[in-house]
Amino acid sequence: MNIKELLLKLLEFKTISSNTAELRKIVLFVEEIFKNKNFYIEKFERNEKPSIYISFYKTFEPEILFLGHLDVVPPDKEKEWIPKEEGDKIFARGAMDMKSSCATLIKLFLDLYEEKRRGNFALLFTTDEEIGGKDGVEYVVYYKNLFPKFVIIPDGGINFSPVIESKGVLHVEINAKGKSCHGSTPWLGENSIEKLMDIYREIKEWISKESEGKNGEKWHPTVSIGVIKGGNAVNKVPDDAFMQIDLRFPYPYNLNYFEEKLKEILKKYKDVSYKMLSKGEAVYTDVNNEYIKKFSEVYEKVLGKKINFSKEHGATDGRFFAGKNIPVLIIYPIGGGVHSKDEWVSISSCETLLNLFKEFLKNYEES
Repeated sequence: MNIKELLLKLLEFKTISSNTAELRKIVLFVEEIFKNKNFYIEKFERNEKPSIYISFYKTFEPEILFLGHLDVVPPDKEKEWIPKEEGDKIFARGAMDMKSSCATLIKLFLDLYEEKRRGNFALLFTTDEEIGGKDGVEYVVYYKNLFPKFVIIPDGGINFSPVIESKGVLHVEINAKGKSCHGSTPWLGENSIEKLMDIYREIKEWISKESEGKNGEKWHPTVSIGVIKGGNAVNKVPDDAFMQIDLRFPYPYNLNYFEEKLKEILKKYKDVSYKMLSKGEAVYTDVNNEYIKKFSEVYEKVLGKKINFSKEHGATDGRFFAGKNIPVLIIYPIGGGVHSKDEWVSISSCETLLNLFKEFLKNYEES
């Protein structure tokens, strides 16, 4: 099968995170492609989120790891599942994010096998990236001890601008207790929502100070409230409330600094607790890294232009490797409309990406 055929097959599976049956089916589909071809294959499942690892050798220490996710965000309408072709473009839910890249990676490993090109290369597909990656990449990296020397994630980098920096993330839920009373006599109670507002105001002031004097790219720490809930009547002071906040930070900031600072702020408040919802270190790969330098050489040869590295404000599954100081590069095909009804990908750009990867791997194949 070519990339287009593989993509159309992957798009048949409605792989939203809550549809365990479809997640298992797509992983089984991938397994069927590679079995009986002398690949080492291992499947995992944690909290009903399956993953599959494919390697030329029985090792969890590959030199090059390619990482993809097979889950997608839910569509607004059922018709978004149905692929639509317009010239070189395929429109569908998940076409760009990231089943086209997964199809490209499948084709890459099949070609290497057919061409008898062997190396210490591995492929990992997970099914929970869109909801945080805790049962996919985080589980395999930290509990199965996956430790590659270099990781390529075809899930970012607009117009073939490889990403070597992306922000770390800390999602936190903060709970506040107060004292309930009638809304007409608020001085008799303690408003739990107001307590959360005071906490958020202090967190925001801290983040603002961290951002002073930073560049116009907004390449600095940020914070936002995603959820705040409390109370059940307009005329009643709420005694229980919680908020969920989203903290982002670039390298050289790290998780430990943010967690300790957060604890320092929260300990000032009575009857407040918190829990971490998800977290990950910032991705930073030096342009002088040996893999990056070799990739740059191949990139300029295949694409015929100078490489232009970029940054991403959003977090990727690369953050789990960053926590182990493993270098990461992120690059994907040309497309658009990610997470929208107009999501699309260019098939010819997938072919370009395939050629780029094949040329790059020539530097690490066995003689």
